[in-house]
Amino acid sequence: MPGAVDSQAVTNGEAAAVTKQVNGTNGAPQAAENTDNKDALNGGDDKAEPSSGKKENAKADVKNEPKEPEKQKCEVQFYEARYDVKGERELKALDAEKAHKKDADSEDEKRKYALSSYKWYTRGGELESSSVEIMSPHIILALQKIINEYPDEHFWSDTVTMDSPYKPVFHYRDELAKYAGSLGDEEATAHVKLLLTFCEKENRRAISEYEANVRNAIDKPSIRWSNLWMVYKPGHLLFTGAPSSLRCMEIVDSWERGGNCPAYIVQGKTFTHDGTRFGYEEHELGQSPYKGMKELSKLRCVPHDYYEEREMAKKVLTTRGQKFISLKGSHYKTYSGTVSALANVRDWNHYGQFKEEPMIINSRIMVDAKWFSIMKSPNRIQLDDYKPMPKDCTPEEEHEYITERDLLLADHRLPGYALEIKRWCWFNIDLIKPVVFNTEAFASLLLPARQKSLVHSLVKTHVSGTDSFDDMIAGKGRGLVFVLHGCPGVGKTFTAESVADHIERPLYILNSGELGIQPKEVEDNLNKALMLAVAWNAILLIDEADVFLEQRSTQDLQRNCLVSLFLRTLEYYEGILFLTTNRITTFDPAFKSRVHLALKYNALNAASRKELFVNFISRTSKNPPVFDDGILDRLAAVDINGRQIKNAVRTASALARDEGVPLSEEHLQSVLETIAEFEQDLSSKDEFSLS
Repeated sequence: MPGAVDSQAVTNGEAAAVTKQVNGTNGAPQAAENTDNKDALNGGDDKAEPSSGKKENAKADVKNEPKEPEKQKCEVQFYEARYDVKGERELKALDAEKAHKKDADSEDEKRKYALSSYKWYTRGGELESSSVEIMSPHIILALQKIINEYPDEHFWSDTVTMDSPYKPVFHYRDELAKYAGSLGDEEATAHVKLLLTFCEKENRRAISEYEANVRNAIDKPSIRWSNLWMVYKPGHLLFTGAPSSLRCMEIVDSWERGGNCPAYIVQGKTFTHDGTRFGYEEHELGQSPYKGMKELSKLRCVPHDYYEEREMAKKVLTTRGQKFISLKGSHYKTYSGTVSALANVRDWNHYGQFKEEPMIINSRIMVDAKWFSIMKSPNRIQLDDYKPMPKDCTPEEEHEYITERDLLLADHRLPGYALEIKRWCWFNIDLIKPVVFNTEAFASLLLPARQKSLVHSLVKTHVSGTDSFDDMIAGKGRGLVFVLHGCPGVGKTFTAESVADHIERPLYILNSGELGIQPKEVEDNLNKALMLAVAWNAILLIDEADVFLEQRSTQDLQRNCLVSLFLRTLEYYEGILFLTTNRITTFDPAFKSRVHLALKYNALNAASRKELFVNFISRTSKNPPVFDDGILDRLAAVDINGRQIKNAVRTASALARDEGVPLSEEHLQSVLETIAEFEQDLSSKDEFSLS
């Protein structure tokens, strides 16, 4: 190609002209100095004596007289750049008459032809690259009208340069041929047909294979790896991915990538939302090299016309696109399946992004592209182009301007947060389902009736917004803070879970250890957690919050600082907050005044354990076994906490399923015996350590 020529290739007086040609902005040769015309005007004698004034004026008139434009030939002028015996590459015209003309490469000379073809060879004589320069205004006008835009090409100048294999001409050959046939101008028709004929001859073998094996194939259209560019026309659609993650993309560009990891890259765009605006995001997919021919339907990126189930796929994807639009913003959902979970720490060996790893989860989730972009900025959705919208269009009206094609191109996954595993993830949109709330959870809560009534009243009033009481300072003290304290496994966390399901809100759980140790770190993490809870309209549960609740002392200044900033931050929190602790001894006086309700949870008695066994056994299957009071009393006699009861029932149920029999007392007693043995081992070790 012209841009690749070595400026040392030219050794004669045309060096400057050819160098300009090579380094020009559009690859077009720059005009060399026309010494012949200059000599002709001077009578051909450099030493001619000065003439009279009249003669000088006459010469000036001749020089300034405009020339009649020469009719452009409907021909191709061929040039080659080969290395000579001196090891220098020289560009020459192949026309024998022009091979030794000094102005063979001049702009004026070249513009006599509609096309100029260039071939550049290596030192070994192998073809390195080919290109064509289009000077014909008829052809350029055709490119502007029919193609207009094409990746890496520019049709809006008086000279258009195009590299082999001349992809734009091939992809629009039918449209260009139709356009040429519709012209009433014979010259214009001939020029456009010249370009088509030239490109067809240059790609004779590839086009012949394409016509036989793709366009006119009777069965199983196939293509060679080196000719993949022929089936990926920019602006057309393709399908990619397995049926469970199928997506449709609009082709933007395609190219062959060399190096240590060769592949044919197809660049496509999907329709998405970055949390703020709708738009299009570009993706690159690679097809590994293969030998011989390969069926188009087996490519990683299958062109639309060669995808066997395309009509059914388009219906499915359009429906999914409608679901995608409905999930714009923040949504509380449930998910079961594989996700792409982001690491908590950035990987600076991977462009500073957060590494992604596949995980299988069964969790409630928050779909939220906006907060995903804030919390995981390096991995955020980056729009390459915005969806055109009227200036006065509100976010609520955006869906009115979404087209059927946009729905078809809608992304197959959405970003958000998995509440149970506490990880930001990419979710497969097909696996996102509505939350089924456990409306009976609050009723089954093992709390005294008076305490349960207090919790219900406070939460109901706060959620309904009917509480008109406010702090004297606006925005201060409008939150609702509960402290739940007692030994492990007595229902503290379940209380927060049941309240969240009762009012159909997300529960965002945070362990105090996740907040950090240093005051600045704690403050930043706490502020983020509170902002997320507000954004998601969620209940916030901070588990094991002992460090924030216990009374401050003069000996531990760092903890005093943590308690102070915790109190200050909570002062302006307007949501519902649960704090749990297992071993608090004394409340800090400043915290007492900020707690709306503190609930003490005593160790479970036999009656409470019996009730828990009934509740958990009832969830083991659609038709759970019913045990009599005698069996339940025997099970409840074992002194374990609620969490251990839950785990015991789950383990026993799994054991019964493995044996293919209904859950029985024997299964449960077997698990309880294992728990008792473990507790006994721990007790004996504690006694040994004390002795």
